[in-house]
Amino acid sequence: MSLVTIPEASRWASDFLEKEVLPTNISYLVQYGKVKKHGENGSTMVDLNDLKKYYDSYNGKREVSWKKNLGNDLNSPFTSPACCERTYIS
Repeated sequence: MSLVTIPEASRWASDFLEKEVLPTNISYLVQYGKVKKHGENGSTMVDLNDLKKYYDSYNGKREVSWKKNLGNDLNSPFTSPACCERTYIS
């Protein structure tokens, strides 16, 4: 178990996801039970292993959803989300 504070978890998640994750984002995950809260006396800590499992699961679910909707070739230029948003067939 690797317990860290919410700001530390935010920095870790930002590095892991390679995009900004604010402490409020981590607090949301704790508040809604997506990541287990640890600590006592008002000191909220999260386990980095739990956070990693959450993000791995979240990203995995998104990939499965895209594959379900668009097929298995997620790297095709005709099935990327950006392509679908800007391509109009008349």
